[in-house]
Amino acid sequence: MSDGVDWDRRRAIRRRRVAQLCIALGFSVGTYLVVFGASILYSLTMLFSFGDTDVGGDFEVTTQIAQQTTVFTVIVVLVLLAALRVCRRWWPGIGSGPWSPQCVPAATVLGSVGFVMASVVFGVLVIVPAIDGLHLFSSGTAMDSGLAASLWWAVGAGFGEEIIVLAVPVVILRFYRVSTVGAIWTLVALRIAYHLYYNVIGVWWMLPWALASALIYWWWPDRRILGGLIVAHIAYDAVAASGTTAFFVFAGVAVILLAAATLADPGWFRVSALPMRSTDIRRALLGPSGTGWTPSGHRRARND
Repeated sequence: MSDGVDWDRRRAIRRRRVAQLCIALGFSVGTYLVVFGASILYSLTMLFSFGDTDVGGDFEVTTQIAQQTTVFTVIVVLVLLAALRVCRRWWPGIGSGPWSPQCVPAATVLGSVGFVMASVVFGVLVIVPAIDGLHLFSSGTAMDSGLAASLWWAVGAGFGEEIIVLAVPVVILRFYRVSTVGAIWTLVALRIAYHLYYNVIGVWWMLPWALASALIYWWWPDRRILGGLIVAHIAYDAVAASGTTAFFVFAGVAVILLAAATLADPGWFRVSALPMRSTDIRRALLGPSGTGWTPSGHRRARND
């Protein structure tokens, strides 16, 4: 009789784990495609234009379009976060939200944001001139927008990209203990996919940014770092539309943050990673009994 009860319990746990994974992947992939699907299709059109670099043409983003896009992105992000919160009882150890409650030292927060900003500066000042000198950028990618439209667009991009493309995938990948290499390149691919309108060579200028943000937030999924990355992303998109002077102010802020972090703690980058969550994805779905899970989805009071 006990064997039958135990078997039913295992099946209930397994069904709950599969449901959890389906909800997480469904909402995360769905929101990614809803927000960035059109950009990915446009990028693929540019990528497979077979040398016709003008296939896309310049396009204009009015203030109204930018506002509508930003509001839509924010609504999608809130729906995604609400979905993760609703199923929070299936995310043992994470608490009331989808992110780790642990915090890293303030110096690590400053250094992390400064490092990501510096990676953007490196891409713009070093890689962009090299690629542009070889005439390897695709044309038809410029947005003929006013400053107000650019600012609205920056807010939507910063808020949407850093949460949908970075933070939520990190939660899922860390929860299921995907390998660091696999996770980092997944995050980079998610970031690069909707920027392929630069073509496969032109998009390389974004690689330092994509790698830096993926590495930083994978290692330290601290909500303060996420907030800093959102602000940095908005700031870059805003200064990109404001001219050279604003960009060098952005670069100066990156240097100041790195300097402040180093002065506060020269070893800010040596802080240990925040602990992983749950268990390996294979054990999560097919693991043996006695792994520390209860039918309700919460872990027992024991260490993995």
